[in-house]
Amino acid sequence: MFRKYSRAISAVVVCIFTWTSGGVFTVAHAAQQVIKKSMAQEQQQGKGKGAEERLSSLTEELRETLADPKVDHENKKLKLSAGKGELAGLDLEIRKQFAETEKKLKDAKLPAEILERHYKFVKHYDDNLAELKGNIERVEKAKDKAQAEVELEKTRAHLE
Repeated sequence: MFRKYSRAISAVVVCIFTWTSGGVFTVAHAAQQVIKKSMAQEQQQGKGKGAEERLSSLTEELRETLADPKVDHENKKLKLSAGKGELAGLDLEIRKQFAETEKKLKDAKLPAEILERHYKFVKHYDDNLAELKGNIERVEKAKDKAQAEVELEKTRAHLE
């Protein structure tokens, strides 16, 4: 009687042993660890990005949205309005960085030419930001769809 069931019992025991010690659980555990690690790295990278990198990401995202023909003009307007608020926060951070850079340049007593380059860069940044903000405001104030489309195209061209 024992012989009759010994093969079935042996097969079941071998299967269970192989399943538990053969790596199925460790593979699943390793996969979970990799996912957790990659999520933690993404969060660290998001926090570690500087204001200028986040500004670059924001403008690229806005440019892609405006260039996407699948997105209607209302959603484009909403995206621009949302980006306007984020843009204001990033602008404050970038201006703090500009002030810190200016202070370092002055403290290092570097030639006036270097300070002039810094001022020129800040002016270029101010001009571009003012133009972008003006474009967004004109999109928000557009009275009809045709006018909104024209302003959206101007904004997209500026972001290009």
